[in-house]
Amino acid sequence: MPPIDRKLPAPPQHEWLELVKYWNNGGRAPVWLVVDPMRHAVDLIGRGTGGEEATGYRWHMPYPAMLGGVRPNEMDWYQIARPDWYAGEGWELTPEAAGVSQVDGRGLSRGAIDAWIARETLSGTLVVGGRNFDPAAQPRLEVLVNDRLQDSSVVAPGYFLRFIPLDQRSDAQADFAKVTIRTTPPSRVGIEQFDASSDRAVFGYGQGWLEPEFNPQNGLRWRWLSERGELRVRAPARASTLTLHLEGESPRKYFSRGSRLVVRSGQRALIDRVLSSDFAVDAVIPMTAESGRDVTITLETDQVFVPAEHGWRRSGDRRHLGLRIFKCTVRATS
Repeated sequence: MPPIDRKLPAPPQHEWLELVKYWNNGGRAPVWLVVDPMRHAVDLIGRGTGGEEATGYRWHMPYPAMLGGVRPNEMDWYQIARPDWYAGEGWELTPEAAGVSQVDGRGLSRGAIDAWIARETLSGTLVVGGRNFDPAAQPRLEVLVNDRLQDSSVVAPGYFLRFIPLDQRSDAQADFAKVTIRTTPPSRVGIEQFDASSDRAVFGYGQGWLEPEFNPQNGLRWRWLSERGELRVRAPARASTLTLHLEGESPRKYFSRGSRLVVRSGQRALIDRVLSSDFAVDAVIPMTAESGRDVTITLETDQVFVPAEHGWRRSGDRRHLGLRIFKCTVRATS
């Protein structure tokens, strides 16, 4: 075992804030984060894509219920050498974080929220996305880096997604730059997507994707794809290809036949197949001079259902649900 400098406190449902304090107070040693797999506070930290920054280990127990009183139980262990970014209070990057923000009375309806991005990302791109929950309001959303305004836009009710080029002049010579997001006037807006990098692909869920969902009983998370959904991607300058990876649930759980999935980049079909079981698929997208660094990937399916029109227990859910996607990643190679 390597020498351990200190053990940080772990207040319930606010464990990640101790890491925020550690990094903001100048802590720079690698961090070990041990978490319950049912919890997702680690997603409030951008862990990068290579080396120890992205290392995670699972102590897997096939039947954890048989060891209900044993500690430690099943766990995930992450080694974080240096985060790309980390978020403070008031964010809604996971369903759990949204609930904590609501209970704590934090968020854009109460004031600004802060995150911090590594200095080396200041030559890259910031992704900010979420939802305006007020059907009657169109507040102005402002993004500041080290108190310098980087982006300003009016957000209509519903979903929004912004790709913001970062400006190196915002650098204050610190290891991490502060990102502040605020709405004018303070409004019920939730920030559900956030990422920043200068050396890897960043992407966001655009039109046609629904909000992130979570089952607290088994830790499972997913997003629904409607009839057609867009993934917006910004590739690093030296990327030659992008690889889209999708994992999802069998459509036969909801439909009498398999569903067709078509994945396109521009007019080119990358995947066109019928899915009849749980699936994992990959699509490779070549980068060309014509496409530039910004790529829109579209996903289409030929079957959807409306929960309000099915089942014995009627609901007011009028969403169009097509494919349930458990995992979606986009990686660039040079």
